[in-house]
Amino acid sequence: MVGSSADGVDAEPPSELRQQLARSMASSDKLMQEVLSMSSRADRSELLLQLPTRYLLVGTCDCRFAGVAKFLPTKVIYAFEHPVHRHVEMHMAYDHMVGVRPRPAGGASRSGGVAPGGELRFRIAAPLAYFSKDYDHANDAHELRIGFETVADFKRFEKAALPQIASLAKLE
Repeated sequence: MVGSSADGVDAEPPSELRQQLARSMASSDKLMQEVLSMSSRADRSELLLQLPTRYLLVGTCDCRFAGVAKFLPTKVIYAFEHPVHRHVEMHMAYDHMVGVRPRPAGGASRSGGVAPGGELRFRIAAPLAYFSKDYDHANDAHELRIGFETVADFKRFEKAALPQIASLAKLE
């Protein structure tokens, strides 16, 4: 017998899929704890807006990195778990951004689906440390996209952070 539960029904060992799901959930919990601890270390007086995000897409990289975006007066800090580099905090200065384009919900994303909460699209006019193979700052087709969780989050972004970004970055 493999095992019995409290009600006398034989219990099977967890499937490989269940084990992978459990590992993934544990990893997500760890990421959120690290992001929250990072947030508590930051100077809250300078924070314009902080939002959980659905994804960060970078250049030709097909991975979607869910994380937290912290919009400060001169830059956005995007924190996420990278499969190779582990915990990453990308600091992207607004004055390095070119072609900034906010896209409300309903716009097409790279995968052909719909960005459920909207997106912020932009390019950085310099090489990126963590995505040097996926992002070519000289290639106009390469861009970064931050996907918002909800339409309400996108509207909060438009009100709280976009005016500051627009004052420092090159809008399209």
